[in-house]
Amino acid sequence: MILRYREGGDGSLTVAREYEAFGLSQYSGRFHALVRDDHALPNWVPLADCSVVDPAVPADWLIDSIGPEDGGLQVLIGYPELVDDPDHYDALLEREPAALQTFSRRTLGSGAPFVVPEADAFLDDFGVEPMPLDDDGLRCSVEIEGAAEDIVALEWDRVRRTAHCRWTRGGAVLLELSRDGAFELAVRSGGGESGVLLRYRSGGAVHELSVRVFPEVRVEDAPAQA
Repeated sequence: MILRYREGGDGSLTVAREYEAFGLSQYSGRFHALVRDDHALPNWVPLADCSVVDPAVPADWLIDSIGPEDGGLQVLIGYPELVDDPDHYDALLEREPAALQTFSRRTLGSGAPFVVPEADAFLDDFGVEPMPLDDDGLRCSVEIEGAAEDIVALEWDRVRRTAHCRWTRGGAVLLELSRDGAFELAVRSGGGESGVLLRYRSGGAVHELSVRVFPEVRVEDAPAQA
């Protein structure tokens, strides 16, 4: 779930900035969302202060109706530790180190919109510009021609944090893959090589998908180096 912070007096959140929600709660009748704030800390923000950019939630979220009905924490929804561990909710509020470590592991690469290069970066390195697939330019695609009839086609969605890569040679598909949890796409060049690097979050860890286009196509996908 992606939220846009609209208003409120919380100095640790930026108005008009987008945040990923990692949990939802109902407390004394009011709904809140758990986000990673501008200081990389857990923050329960009132849903009334936000607009919903993307309502989709992860498949592994759990839900627990806690009560009491007349006040306090009534409903808790979110990542497994948040719901299953009876101490985790309070430990987050108290900023206990173990709880913060769990929260950080669950939110690596989150707390900010999916960052992509400016169109000029693709134009300078590959001679092509990304083409928008929607009116807002949040979904884009680009086709990069390499050597030996190689074509690397990239498509990304900044709201859903997804990226898709297809490598063809002479019209034949050699490789096609998709990645969720994307948070950064960058153009990389130097040492006679150029390509793109996608950073994404999977299984609580940050991974890097490296797609070199020149001098020849090479694709590598591995956990990011610490």
